[in-house]
Amino acid sequence: MDCRKKTILVVDDEHDILAMVQRMLEREGYTVWTSDNAEKAILMADVHKAHLNLLLTDVQMPGMNGIEMSAVILSENPALLCIYMSGHIPESIAPMGALKEGVNFIRKPFGVGALTEMVNHALVTPGLPPPPPPPNEGGGTIIRHRKALAQALKAGVC
Repeated sequence: MDCRKKTILVVDDEHDILAMVQRMLEREGYTVWTSDNAEKAILMADVHKAHLNLLLTDVQMPGMNGIEMSAVILSENPALLCIYMSGHIPESIAPMGALKEGVNFIRKPFGVGALTEMVNHALVTPGLPPPPPPPNEGGGTIIRHRKALAQALKAGVC
């Protein structure tokens, strides 16, 4: 895949995580725009919607959360792909919708391998379940369906 033509908007209120994810993705050849809040991300996505390929957002943020923010962005750009990320326990974010069927989700902390595999898969084969996750890197686990979450919880992976 030629990722040099792919642009990702990363949204996270934690500046260290935002910078780390930006570095990881830029090293893989992606163009990365960042925002530390939902309101700024909505404006960026609106202005640059023709050039944006993927939204990668934290679920829990002050003010508008990532689920609410993505709903606003996707209402204006329904073809945009989205991946949610969170370091919170699954039970606390499940009611927000980040773990429902068909949603791309990656649990923090994650390594560059897990992140790039999730991003590459979402961009190349949108709508298809991801391949098995790479070996556990720093505790991160890719989760796409509730069934996978339940299995990961039983296995003690997350």
